[in-house]
Amino acid sequence: VTGSAMNCAWRTELTPLLWQLPVFEGRYRRFGDIWSGLLAKRVLDHCGLAVLVNGEATVTHRRASDAAKNFLLEEPGRAPNEDLWAHLEQYVLLRDPSDIIGSYREVTDHMAAYFFEHDQAWAHHFVRARDAWLDIFA
Repeated sequence: VTGSAMNCAWRTELTPLLWQLPVFEGRYRRFGDIWSGLLAKRVLDHCGLAVLVNGEATVTHRRASDAAKNFLLEEPGRAPNEDLWAHLEQYVLLRDPSDIIGSYREVTDHMAAYFFEHDQAWAHHFVRARDAWLDIFA
C-alpha cells in the first residue's frame, strides 16, 4: 500500500472535545495533539463515554527525521508533559457528567491552572483560545 486514508466519526455533541491546543511562539507544539487527546479522554471517562479505535493504527515513514532536532523541539514540553498526566489523572471532575461542554471547560480550567504556575503567557493564550473555541458551541 503506497497511500493511506483515515476515517473518523464522532457524535455531534462531542465536537467541542476535538479542539487542538494552540501553538504559541513554538512552545509545546510537539505536545498539542497529545494533550488535546488527554483532555478529551479525561472528559469522556468522566461522562462514561468510550473511544473506539477500529482497524490498524499505522504510520508509514517515508523519510528519516532528525532525532537531535526533534529532541530540541520537544525540550520545552518535556517537563510539563511528565507532570501533566498525573496532575489531570488525580483531578476529580465535579461537573454533572451529562454536561460535556461544562466538563471540558472544567478539565481545561484545571490544565490552565497548572500552566499558570509554570508558564503564565501560554496559560493566558490557552484560556483565550479555549474560550473562543467553546463560544462556538454556546
